[in-house]
Amino acid sequence: MKSRLLILVMVSIWACKNPPVPLNEEVEEPIIKVTKDQEEIDRHKGNLVHTVYFKVKENKTDSLIIACKKMSNIKGVKYLEVGRFKDLGDPRAMSDLSIVMQMEFKNQTDYKHYQNHPLHLNLKKTAANYLLGPPITHDFIVE
Repeated sequence: MKSRLLILVMVSIWACKNPPVPLNEEVEEPIIKVTKDQEEIDRHKGNLVHTVYFKVKENKTDSLIIACKKMSNIKGVKYLEVGRFKDLGDPRAMSDLSIVMQMEFKNQTDYKHYQNHPLHLNLKKTAANYLLGPPITHDFIVE
């Protein structure tokens, strides 16, 4: 019991000497190195990332994945990735969206070229046969 009291007193003294920073006060952010290769990080900065989520009919995922991978043939599409949902036990996961396609563009001009390219227009027509509803998109600029 005495050791717990001593720990409580020590923590209280430390807290008085180091008060918490108010939420509205700016705090210098720590530098966190995400990857060992800074050039890899810098290569993505400023790129437009286009993400598309698909809710796919049963037994149609393989066909849609094959069709999505063809988008890599469009000039201006960079870093195309296509994958299936993986259940990791997070209750917040969008588990009803079975496939995701993500790609980067150097700029909005390349993105517009992709949007109007015959391969993409064909994917939109083909995908309609595989989907349970319209795709969901999310776009952002890499910081």
